[in-house]
Amino acid sequence: MDSLRKFLRGCFANAAALYAVVSLSTVPTLFRASHPRAMAQFWHQNLGLRILAVLLLGLSDLIYLFPPILAVIFGFAWWTLKTGKPSARRWAIAGSIAMLISCAPLIPACYSMWSYRGYRSMAATVLIVALGCFAAGICGLIAFRKRNFQRSSAADSRPPRVGGDGTHKILDVLVLILQVGGVYALCELYMRWGHENGLSVSTGLESLFQFAVVIVAIIVIHEAAHAVVGWALGMKLGAFVVGPFHWRLLDGRWSFQFRPDQFLAFSGAAGLIPTNPDESRWNEVSMIAAGPLSNLLTGIVAAAFAYSAIDKPWQPFWEYFALFAAISVVTSIVNLIPFRPDSLYSDGARIYQLFRGGPVADYQRAVKTVLSTVVSPRRPKDYDIGAIQRASAHFTSGQTALLLRLWAKTYYVDTGDLRGASSELAEAERIYHESASDIPAELLSIFVINSVVLRHDAAAAHEWWERLEAKKPRRFNADYWLATCAHCWANNDSSGAREAWATGSDYLNNLPLTGTYNFDRSLYGRMKELLDESAPANVPIFARFNSDSPRASEIVPLPIAD
Repeated sequence: MDSLRKFLRGCFANAAALYAVVSLSTVPTLFRASHPRAMAQFWHQNLGLRILAVLLLGLSDLIYLFPPILAVIFGFAWWTLKTGKPSARRWAIAGSIAMLISCAPLIPACYSMWSYRGYRSMAATVLIVALGCFAAGICGLIAFRKRNFQRSSAADSRPPRVGGDGTHKILDVLVLILQVGGVYALCELYMRWGHENGLSVSTGLESLFQFAVVIVAIIVIHEAAHAVVGWALGMKLGAFVVGPFHWRLLDGRWSFQFRPDQFLAFSGAAGLIPTNPDESRWNEVSMIAAGPLSNLLTGIVAAAFAYSAIDKPWQPFWEYFALFAAISVVTSIVNLIPFRPDSLYSDGARIYQLFRGGPVADYQRAVKTVLSTVVSPRRPKDYDIGAIQRASAHFTSGQTALLLRLWAKTYYVDTGDLRGASSELAEAERIYHESASDIPAELLSIFVINSVVLRHDAAAAHEWWERLEAKKPRRFNADYWLATCAHCWANNDSSGAREAWATGSDYLNNLPLTGTYNFDRSLYGRMKELLDESAPANVPIFARFNSDSPRASEIVPLPIAD
């Protein structure tokens, strides 16, 4: 249900943008209406006819007001869901009803256009839009029912804004207006030029296909530029996202996931992992700036092709080049402005944070040092504990705060400071219970493991294991099997512990020889010693074997260049 709600939120966002664009042409029509001339025809009639004429003319004005009213409803539905406002459910229901209402006039319009052969492509497009609006409206009434919405309404909210990150909610709105208005103005410009020069303009399904192709091409070029420049500077690609298509590097292997809830998310991401987190700051700036600069350059080239298309072999594709140029140029400019779409930062915001410093920069620094252990020989003792501590002083709630405590715990264990490790684990548990209970199942395995190996608390291990199983984990990785082993050992199930250890050990043997996986291998070795002997029940494993801790790096967010 959460995925459906996120998908509908995307529907509201796109519907708001569409009707806002339509409003740019309908609202000015109200001021150009020839009401005085129309009224003059009825001025010499009786009073009843004059009143009827006024009413009919007033109703005709409502047609022009229909798009801006829908734009406002869909806009508020999207914004309240995005920000987690208390009124989100009411606006979402209003948006769902508006979806159903908006599809009503499209059906007769489709029927009328279908009777003319030249408009059948447009009629098919209108029919698809009408069916989509109807389906979205019905799904919205179901997804935002009071019972369903209260059950997981927190999932629709995003992390709170961090002071000093260079963004502001007003700037977010202005950027959205600039993006939609800029693309609309440039499209109007090139379409007018095309008509003046006798060039054909696509309509109907062809225009939808054209828009989809251009958007995908722009996203791929933007993210590929991040990836190529990052690779040239010694970074490793860990994720590549284009709309609903997600490729991620997990445990040394590339995996693919199709996310239907991101189907209307016209965005992408490239996750680059630094092999050396102490590299020059300008390397990261170059990688981040490569995305918008690639859009600007390719946009200029596409504009040149569109402008010179008359009587050239590529004339049939002039509109593809023109649309590509319009969206690319606007995208490049917008991406260099510091703002925060959803939970990610724009390229401009990330560059600003690199130079300004502050909590967000400290957190990004911590992420880099943690992730570098996945692709290099670095170990948790090489984490930047100073950056982790500075970020922890600011992030006191939510999943970000929990991750920071787990990273600090891992660092302290690897350096032999068991008291510091226990303190950070206790903080992570407190944050979980207060504000981060929606963490993924893979992260819960770390609590199971540490309840046994750091505290030797069988009851706590059982409680965390129940939470883990309730989440229904989908990935059975080394951490999962080690958690299974620790849970079985804590419950005196020797055979179950040995079987889980063997499964996890086989899994580890196929992973790369990098710091974080070698880290896990050493822990598995210590756990094997524990299974092979009768150890004192009140002594933590780490104290007896001076072992390494389980890693928290596998599920940390990659440094994304969006």
